[in-house]
Amino acid sequence: MFKKQINMNTTKFKFLLPLMVSLSLSYSIVAQDVLTVKDPLTIKASADMYVKGALTGVSGSTGKITNNGTLNLTGHWTNNVSSSFLTGTGEVVFNATTASQTIGGSSTTSFNDLTVDNSGGDVLLTQDIFVENTLSMVTGDLDLQNSTANLGTTGSITLESETTRIKVSDINNHTGTIRATCTLNGDEAAYNPASIGVKITNNQSLGDITVVRGH
Repeated sequence: MFKKQINMNTTKFKFLLPLMVSLSLSYSIVAQDVLTVKDPLTIKASADMYVKGALTGVSGSTGKITNNGTLNLTGHWTNNVSSSFLTGTGEVVFNATTASQTIGGSSTTSFNDLTVDNSGGDVLLTQDIFVENTLSMVTGDLDLQNSTANLGTTGSITLESETTRIKVSDINNHTGTIRATCTLNGDEAAYNPASIGVKITNNQSLGDITVVRGH
């Protein structure tokens, strides 16, 4: 059984069985224009880092961010290092005020907590992402374009609404999806896995399933 939680008119569901940094931060710091990560960067749990511009991980380098605090970014995120470029239990906040931002690069990025808080436009995916804990929709939309946002078995969506939502803006040409994996034990009543926007009532033990939301 499905119940409308966001605009379902274009939503489908499918079920399937110049700064180079090598620092350890424990306080607030502001980087201007472009933060170029070529070496390990650690943001401790007590730290807030503000990048007034873009962040780029350099291909072929040992660049890696261990983020246990909060990393705020007003520009684009480009991961040209590897899928392990970002680790830690912290939050990355996309909070531009005058323009859209992109998450891309040659490699996927795994975020622990990812927050979309862009009052100047959308956050656009040009590469797949993983969200291991919380994907928070505060201000602005997350436009999947042709990419996938994977919540795995532990990620979930919060604060999504009609005005701040996960979408594909060009539904004629883009095929982006968001997906989550859950276990159905047969005792589900109006279960909304990862708050992805469906409600499932089920009386069969189906094991692990993947819910795919497309547009």
